[in-house]
Amino acid sequence: MHSATDLTLQNDKGSRHTKMFKIVIVIAVVAAAAWLAAAYYQSRIEVENLKNDLAGTPKREADELIQKIGMHMVLPNETPTIATVKDVTKLVDQPFFKHAKNGDKVLMYTRIKKAILYNPSSGKVVEVAYLNVKTDDSLRLPAKDR
Repeated sequence: MHSATDLTLQNDKGSRHTKMFKIVIVIAVVAAAAWLAAAYYQSRIEVENLKNDLAGTPKREADELIQKIGMHMVLPNETPTIATVKDVTKLVDQPFFKHAKNGDKVLMYTRIKKAILYNPSSGKVVEVAYLNVKTDDSLRLPAKDR
């Protein structure tokens, strides 16, 4: 039979294992929390970097487009309004867009009343025309080049 001393030793061993198990659990929880906090912090940094990159993208794309077209012709010292041809079938009745393709870029210079149609895939200026400006200063699509 087991004596009272043997049972006390076994209880002490069980008690030590329980304490050790609790300590391991606490360490694991703290480590997991630290890892999650670090991962969250890193993801926040990456999101901020992406936001900053995306915020500059339209400006950067416009600058690159202006630079490419500027290699083919002298451009006015004005910031153009830039549009992309999305559905050329809606523009078939307009002479300016006769040779346009989906994805072409239109640069509209309102001060000098000029529009430029540019095909980025071929790197060519497709058309240049004067803009018609109504008396209420709203723009219409380019007229035939004069």
